[in-house]
Amino acid sequence: MKISTSAGRCYQCNSRNSLCGITANASLKIDGTPCNGQCYIRLNRDDQFTVYRGCSWEQGFMEPQERNILILKGNSVWMFCDDAPYCNVEASSLLTTVCYQPICNYLNFPADCKLPNADVTCGRYCNNKLCNSTVIRQQTRNRNRNRNRNRNRKPLISPK
Repeated sequence: MKISTSAGRCYQCNSRNSLCGITANASLKIDGTPCNGQCYIRLNRDDQFTVYRGCSWEQGFMEPQERNILILKGNSVWMFCDDAPYCNVEASSLLTTVCYQPICNYLNFPADCKLPNADVTCGRYCNNKLCNSTVIRQQTRNRNRNRNRNRNRKPLISPK
């Protein structure tokens, strides 16, 4: 049982700094912040989905949050971690979650972009600029390639 939810130190930056994009550059550790809470990665819809990193206590999250899941609060999408210092280095899982929710395949776009939080949960359909990043496209392309490969495969045993 884990007693402490203290990350120790977190990256403290946003994606307006080119070193703080999908993956935070290790050189930014010098500007890291001490943290007795959890580290976070946050996307703010009011700020063109800028990626922010920091310590949960600085944002009023005094109680531990569930780790590595999408949390919608206000106009932001959050993911928290506390398993290692500087655990908020990688934003690709957050972006993949924002851009490629399976439910989006069943909605009618662009009309459904007006639904609450559609720009967050179905970003690739609702012009979320982050969903066009190289890392996200590469992961999805490979996933779709394998899905299509299995669709066209003939069964090994023919039906009788």
